[in-house]
Amino acid sequence: METVGTAVTVLENVMPIVAHLDSGELYVTDAIKMEIDFDRIRSAGCSLHYRGIEDGTVRGVTRISFPWWCKLKNR
Repeated sequence: METVGTAVTVLENVMPIVAHLDSGELYVTDAIKMEIDFDRIRSAGCSLHYRGIEDGTVRGVTRISFPWWCKLKNR
């Protein structure tokens, strides 16, 4: 929950800067991956699956929150 909350906060902070760009989602994805320490998942014993967990978490947040943010700003 903490990781998802942090990812959404990063998205909300980065979106005003990159929302107009064609590759805005990539910038948001990179910002989230730089801000959140996903290595703690690997060090907690999930070294085989941590990359999938990282990618899935970031993809889920961006796919849900990116359109939500745009709809909110367009209102």
